[in-house]
Amino acid sequence: MPKKRSVFKGAMLVAVLGVVPPLLGCKLLKGDDDGASAASAQAGSTGAPLGALKFQPTPEQKAAADAIAAKVNSYARFPHDQVGKENAKLFVYLAATGTSNDVIAAALDAMRQTHGQKASAKVEQVDDDYASVVMARVAAADGRVQARALNAAKSVIIGKEARSDVISKIVEVAKASTASPFRMEIIDTLYAVPRDKQTPDYQAIWFEALDSADNYLISRALFRLTSVSAPFDQAALKTKLVKLTASDDPGVRGRAIEILGSRFAKDKDVVDIAMKALDDKHPYVRSEAAGTLRYARHKPAIHKLVKLLDDKEKNTYDIRGFKKLDGTTGSVHHDGSAWSRVYDAVINAIVGLSDPKLKLERINYKQAEKDLDRNAKLTKAWYQKNKGSIPAK
Repeated sequence: MPKKRSVFKGAMLVAVLGVVPPLLGCKLLKGDDDGASAASAQAGSTGAPLGALKFQPTPEQKAAADAIAAKVNSYARFPHDQVGKENAKLFVYLAATGTSNDVIAAALDAMRQTHGQKASAKVEQVDDDYASVVMARVAAADGRVQARALNAAKSVIIGKEARSDVISKIVEVAKASTASPFRMEIIDTLYAVPRDKQTPDYQAIWFEALDSADNYLISRALFRLTSVSAPFDQAALKTKLVKLTASDDPGVRGRAIEILGSRFAKDKDVVDIAMKALDDKHPYVRSEAAGTLRYARHKPAIHKLVKLLDDKEKNTYDIRGFKKLDGTTGSVHHDGSAWSRVYDAVINAIVGLSDPKLKLERINYKQAEKDLDRNAKLTKAWYQKNKGSIPAK
């Protein structure tokens, strides 16, 4: 927990050094009579350091901020009717100066909802104040505040206007802990950074996640890898992925096979792993194996894939019951194909490998299983007609 500054010490700094210390520029510290959220102050204030905001509220705006802060609920959120563009700057102010974690977390949540990279009728444009608050609060000691700050950061780290200073701060904060709830939130934030702004620091963050003892973190890190193009040691990454294909968790096994397919599909050992995984006991893994064989363009796999055309098992899987950084219960969902059945994934794989091209009928979501059954029959008929021209090895 960062040490709290007293108003006296802050005043001395101004008098002696001519500088405004963190938070003093807003004149709001725990115990201030003028402090926003004083009505809901509680033990465990974050006291995170933050420089003076450019936005300085009028007395009327301070009163409005106090009124909003007093309405924070037990979920650390403000009433829906208060969360609008007209209060956007007050939310930044409250996130910077709130004296309770609930108010700060609620303000960060409202900031995210009322700001965008461009101003519109519904949102204010993110600015330096927004970025400063985010950079201060991502280092908060309170998990819910930190989680909300990382979520709010997404408004300033995506797109062409992504701010490198905020990205660097998040990467810096990421090094402070390898705790799984924290690292999962970090990964869910950093993956959204534009690819040209992803840095070599990503490797340590992802590799440590892949070495975690918690399957939910490993699985999420694998999932987010599909959007990461930071420079990784590819040989080291492949070694980790291959090891994870033997995990006791089907979500981890399946996603490791999927990433091997998207990054190393031409490697013979990856094809061998995927061929073996078609026999996996879990339907999600079998489905991802089919997809990897399609990535690999391994036509001999068709002979084995057709044996799964009657496999209608649901290919979804969830890791449940873990605690997220904000204290809520989390889950990680896995889905092996568009229609969530093994034979759906298999049909798609065979289509991708087929030559001459296998032509199927469109699937109507109102009768998906019926249409999948029809396409499975068409696939079997195509195979009987063309199996002689499909290489055996």
